[in-house]
Amino acid sequence: MPPALPLITAKGTPRKCGTTYGSVAASAIAANVANYMTRFAAAGIDAPQVRNYGALFRAASHRHAPRVAEMLDGVAEGARANVDEIYALNGRTELIYSAAGECTAIAVLGERSASGHTLLAQNWDWHPDQRPYALLLDTADERGRRVLALTEAGMLAKAGLNDAGLGVCVNMLGSTGDRRDGGVPYHVLLRAALESAHLGAALAAVCPVPRGASINLLMGQGLSRRHARRGDRRRGGAGRRRVPASGRRGAHPRESLRECAFPA
Repeated sequence: MPPALPLITAKGTPRKCGTTYGSVAASAIAANVANYMTRFAAAGIDAPQVRNYGALFRAASHRHAPRVAEMLDGVAEGARANVDEIYALNGRTELIYSAAGECTAIAVLGERSASGHTLLAQNWDWHPDQRPYALLLDTADERGRRVLALTEAGMLAKAGLNDAGLGVCVNMLGSTGDRRDGGVPYHVLLRAALESAHLGAALAAVCPVPRGASINLLMGQGLSRRHARRGDRRRGGAGRRRVPASGRRGAHPRESLRECAFPA
């Protein structure tokens, strides 16, 4: 059996949470950045280009998800890492993996579950070399919002949930609109959704934001709906079970589900 994932906890403002996380996980972050820099190079993106893309991701993140961007800036500061490389790491999907397939997620509404609670689950089909860099990040911010997320060292979220009962799962998608520059990395958007107090706020944090990679989100907060549209395509519904392949997640008792497909 593989060892348990390391758990890192941080409290305070987004910047403080970021610097704490960066400091505690500095060695893992440095190794993960180096790992991805090698992968970027293999995809034909040299170090100066990586940093240029990272700077674009940083600018877009500060514009559209400033609290998440403050936390990422703090991660770079705490880890003593190049801030543009940290943003490129968080944009690794946009840079080299936008057409790849990974993950399967499932959601069951409380009306169909034995416990009476909405259930969400996700596996993570990812490169086995990333196993040493996987971790759980547990943060409590100055507003009292607590988030627990699975992520990679130097990143802020993948699948996760918060103390308001909001959960998020994710799948990669591919579309002809996918591009490397000009959007907010979808791992930044995952964190923005998880910082939200309710499902509507999570949708508002994600739907209008320019993206470079297509994604599918399965979000829940104990109620019952689905979402999607071009750029954000919506489907509401009394869905009973959802089993999306290639990645997703979210929920809690009182039942609201929404699946969101976001072509770039």
